[in-house]
Amino acid sequence: MASLDPVTLFVEKLAGFRVPAPFRNKLRNPYSDPRRRENLRLYLTLMRHRRPRVLLVGRDPGHRGCALTGIPFTSEAIAARGTLPSGERLACSGTVVGPGAGYLIPSDRPPVSEVSASIVWEGIHRYFQDPPLLWNALPFHPHRPGNPRSNRLPALVAETLAFGLPYLMDLFDLFPSVDTVLAVGGRTGEVFRRLEKENRLRQTVYYLRHPSYGGKCNFFEQLQRLKREGRI
Repeated sequence: MASLDPVTLFVEKLAGFRVPAPFRNKLRNPYSDPRRRENLRLYLTLMRHRRPRVLLVGRDPGHRGCALTGIPFTSEAIAARGTLPSGERLACSGTVVGPGAGYLIPSDRPPVSEVSASIVWEGIHRYFQDPPLLWNALPFHPHRPGNPRSNRLPALVAETLAFGLPYLMDLFDLFPSVDTVLAVGGRTGEVFRRLEKENRLRQTVYYLRHPSYGGKCNFFEQLQRLKREGRI
């Protein structure tokens, strides 16, 4: 029997996470769904071929983005079309997103968009020659109790971020080409500051403002500066 490739093993490990009992009505594993597992497997496989230098890490899946597609910071609309909401094609994305990537997106309704995903991909389009690898510090979806079509409560995210750490470290093993991390948002920054303090990283980490809640301009300014300095 042929052994599974490293990406498939990683995705299956992620899918095997069982939400602890105290969190079962407010934390969901998107990768319990086979469609999202396959999308993540495709995405990581495509990115492994590109050998990315930069890893851009958010906090957790949004209910209109990664929680639907399985791909961090990527909405159905971006995964399916490979364009920004303006219709502008994502020039640097190659086959990572868009019709050629082969992602499993529902065809019985228009693909869903997400604001944060659109801003992040606009930043990638503007400031990267090659797309960074995208990930979430917590790859599971925290939501309001009993309402998976909602986003997280800050206290819940603080309680559950540790669940994502083993998968983050496995991701570094899966992508040894990564030498630079962009930690997006305060909670993500806390994770990486702790890892740096514990000397568990060989990568250089830069801390970025999250683009939501009025942070878009600051997020773009930080990316622009990093590009100008040759860091991304």
